[in-house]
Amino acid sequence: MTDKIEDLTHDFWTALDKSRTVMLGALGQGRAAARPMTAQTDEDIKDGSIYFFASRGEGIGGEVLAGADQAHFSFQSKGYDIFASAIGSIAAVNDPALVDKLWSAFASIYYEQGKRDPDLVLLRFTPGEFEVWRSTTTGFLKSIAYKLAGKDAGSAANDDRATIPA
Repeated sequence: MTDKIEDLTHDFWTALDKSRTVMLGALGQGRAAARPMTAQTDEDIKDGSIYFFASRGEGIGGEVLAGADQAHFSFQSKGYDIFASAIGSIAAVNDPALVDKLWSAFASIYYEQGKRDPDLVLLRFTPGEFEVWRSTTTGFLKSIAYKLAGKDAGSAANDDRATIPA
């Protein structure tokens, strides 16, 4: 991996750890729109996947249980400095030990019977790759300078974006 990709990879996972809200939606005809979901990560889980607690009866949890196997993921950090997008596989995971490991007080708000609530389903999103962008003041000013010089402003920030392999 190049230094740029390593830096953006690190920055993405750090930002996701601090700001866990993402937009996640199943792909395919008749699927619902993306909805805000809370990403569940753990530094001990190094498989490149991101986990989500969902409801079996509606939304993306219901869609996955009905056969959806691909999803779109979008992320924007709290400071608007890291953005990411990915398409990947999504599947229900039947692993009580993993539910225990990823469970949080925040998750318990949504499930009356806690970790063993019959409506709870754990989803694993595994991206094919991530597109990641870093937004910086320097990059913004460089884009303006490119535009004023008649150059493609979008090419000014090539060091601040990368495709990160899964």
